[in-house]
Amino acid sequence: MILNGIKYLFYSIYKITSINYGKDGGRDAALIIVSALFSLNAFTVVGLVGKSIFNKQDISLMTMSLIFLISLLSSFMLFFYRKKYKSIIRYFEEKKKKRIMGTLKILAYISISLGLFIMVVLM
Repeated sequence: MILNGIKYLFYSIYKITSINYGKDGGRDAALIIVSALFSLNAFTVVGLVGKSIFNKQDISLMTMSLIFLISLLSSFMLFFYRKKYKSIIRYFEEKKKKRIMGTLKILAYISISLGLFIMVVLM
C-alpha cells in the first residue's frame, strides 16, 4: 500500500514536470523530487533521534549529503532499474480510480511530512 502511494507520487510528479521538460526531463525531475521528499523524511527521523537520544541540535552537512545520496540511490532502484517507471506510468494512466485515491494519499503524505519536519525544526 505504501509502495503504491510512492509510485503514484512519482507518476504525478512525472506528469507535471513532463509538461515543461518533456518525457525524459520529467522522468529525471520526478526522480530528484521524490528523492528530496525521501530525504526530508530521513532528516526528520535523524533530527528526532538526534534531539531525543543524543541531545544534539544540528545535522552535519556530511550527514545530510549522505542521506540525500542514499535516497537518490533507493529512488533510482525503485523507479529506474530495468525501466520500472514505464510500467508505473502505464499502470496509472489506465486506472482513474487509482489516480483519485493516489492524489489523496499524496496530499496526506506531503502534509504529514512537512508538519513533522517543521515540528522537529522548531523543537
